[in-house]
Amino acid sequence: MVIETEIKDVLFNYPVTFEDVDNEILSETFYIVTWNHSEPFIMAWDFDEWQLVIQSKAPHMAKLFEYALFKVIDDYNNGFCNFQ
Repeated sequence: MVIETEIKDVLFNYPVTFEDVDNEILSETFYIVTWNHSEPFIMAWDFDEWQLVIQSKAPHMAKLFEYALFKVIDDYNNGFCNFQ
């Protein structure tokens, strides 16, 4: 999957795979872009490979968002979140 973005010179591409994720959590429009000063960040769901693609110039930013996303999914699976 090619992700077109205005972020230039992306140096870090971090794929995150999910094996037991409720399909209702994800949608084909799942796409997050943030801009934090000099640390551009993009996150998109790759439906072809069934994985989350995180791209950032800063690896620690990608790891932080990976942790946050897993936390949200874990909370959802344990009944602490209700996505509507």
